Amino acid sequence: MGCPAFPDSFPWMTDEDFWRRQISIFNEQDKLLQESPLQLTLVF
Repeated sequence: MGCPAFPDSFPWMTDEDFWRRQISIFNEQDKLLQESPLQLTLVF
C-alpha cells in the first residue's frame, strides 16, 4: 500500500504513457552508453 499523498502530488506518474516514455528515454540512454567513446585529437 502506497502513500495516499503520492498520487495527488505526482499525478503524471500514474499515467501509463509517462512510464512508456520513461522506458523509451532509458533505452535510448543505454544505447548511447554502449557506443564507443569519442576520440579527440589535439590540434596545435
